[in-house]
Amino acid sequence: MKLTQAGERLLPYALETLDSMRKAESIVQEPEEISGKLHIGTCESYVTSILPSVIMEFSQQCPHVEISTCTALVPELLQMLRQNDIDILFFLDKKFYFSEWIKVLEQPEKIRYTADETVYGTDEEKNALSLYLTNIFFSSTIRTTFTFHQKGEPVMEKKIIHAALLGLGTVGTGVYKVLKGQKEEMEAKIGSEIRIKKIMVRNLEKAAARVDDPSVLTNNWEEILNDPEIDIVIELMGGIEPARTCILAALEAGKHVVSANKDLIAVHGKELLDMAEAHQVDFLFEAAVAGGIPIIRPLKQCLAGNHMREVMGIVNGTTNFILTKMTQEGMEFKEALALATELGYAEADPTADIEGLDAGRKVAILASVAFNSRVVFDDVYIEGITKISAKDIRYAKEMGCDIKLLGVAKNTEEGIEAYVCPMLIPSSHPLASVNDSYNAVFVNGDAVENAMFFGRGAGELPTASAVVGDVFDIARNIKADCCARIGCTCYKNIPVKKMADTYNRYFLRLHVEDRCGVLAEMTAVFAKYHVSVAQIIQKQTRPNDRAEVVVITGKVREGDFRTAMEELSGRSSVHKISSMLRVYGE
Repeated sequence: MKLTQAGERLLPYALETLDSMRKAESIVQEPEEISGKLHIGTCESYVTSILPSVIMEFSQQCPHVEISTCTALVPELLQMLRQNDIDILFFLDKKFYFSEWIKVLEQPEKIRYTADETVYGTDEEKNALSLYLTNIFFSSTIRTTFTFHQKGEPVMEKKIIHAALLGLGTVGTGVYKVLKGQKEEMEAKIGSEIRIKKIMVRNLEKAAARVDDPSVLTNNWEEILNDPEIDIVIELMGGIEPARTCILAALEAGKHVVSANKDLIAVHGKELLDMAEAHQVDFLFEAAVAGGIPIIRPLKQCLAGNHMREVMGIVNGTTNFILTKMTQEGMEFKEALALATELGYAEADPTADIEGLDAGRKVAILASVAFNSRVVFDDVYIEGITKISAKDIRYAKEMGCDIKLLGVAKNTEEGIEAYVCPMLIPSSHPLASVNDSYNAVFVNGDAVENAMFFGRGAGELPTASAVVGDVFDIARNIKADCCARIGCTCYKNIPVKKMADTYNRYFLRLHVEDRCGVLAEMTAVFAKYHVSVAQIIQKQTRPNDRAEVVVITGKVREGDFRTAMEELSGRSSVHKISSMLRVYGE
């Protein structure tokens, strides 16, 4: 670490006083270069005997002085500061409030201040100190941290941590309720109280009915961004903008962020995590995947000892509800969708759910976390469930399978596979029994082998449960002064395979001419493109001499299978390819 001339003048004073500091029973850390941080301990004897001369000599070279003290700022020193009209920056002691120092110094217009984030100061103030000291003492690439307290003196805990909510919709309201319900036990659980100081909403009048104190409501983002007391921002607006802009600004200001925004994270996750790392704050997003089911934290922490081979599952409750009704009650797709909408499981515009887009974003996030390599939304191949019929489900049942919309991510030797599509899955598989709006994520690792996480994948309180879990995690980090422990875990650069290069088995339902030789024509086309046929079943004869045929293939490269389908669909003997579904498993 390179010191400027001013820094070189100040450092010897600290070095010369180390012995006296130890005798004064202080905790002293010798100046040392650790990750670009300079640590200097101080104590009362240092303040009374050495600091005045340091200030006087140093202030002759520079009009700015940084003072870091312990439990005493003696009257002589205060008097000297007043008389010399010195521009001062204090790193506050843990026993003093800034307002008390202002009263003593009586020169508020000439004082800048900061404090350790665990007590009276904020991340913004701490960052301001680092930047200011950097400009005065060090080259522009060095961050400087000064920490001080007496030996045996307990570090005062921050009892109240202020947070801001961005959005008071379904999930935002749930978070507000959960935090309110946890108030009595919060300090016992995390050592602090999380207090919502501001809630940003579009319609103040409408939101007022949902909160106890309408004065916390605002429609001005700057009120939150510029409030030094707000440590945590909880983003629940959804969408790309303005969520992205707000999160980046909050992180840059030194505020921790919790988000449930899968749309944003699946596209801009790297940018957000990089910003959090640059400012040594937390950016957590457990609720972005599978609602109340814990999966991001288990993958990053509990299962970190594994090389994950696969993560797959049912990660959209709306489509799972629809397919459950089609399976159990024989409904067609449109009828089941109407019921889901009536019961509130489907949005007014269900496109993101039924076309697989929602699940695709979650697969991108899961693959990135599980395989330690960045996968974005555009890397994920996606098909929805709109073409699934009750007949497909009935035929699948006859073969001992269920049809589920699966999100699949595999880490293969050739690269990562990431896709979302309706698939036949053996009825004996644990995921086949996951019904209605429930979600489940199935993982496979080299050490843990198979594990499954099951629960509510959406809804006001289940999603709020995951959000509040992240908020509590950050609160514990703040209390322990260990924020930004686990940031972006994508340290690899594994290529993502094109869907054409993946291998699967296929379920194929066709309408063909009911005459001799048709099946031979079909198998000839399959053989031409290396598609092995495991089973061919003629289900029934239809009017106009047409037959319905079901084909189950062996494992085949998708690109070859699609080429075979194109040629087959051009044959006069094939009237229609009604369904083409992948079959999960070997």
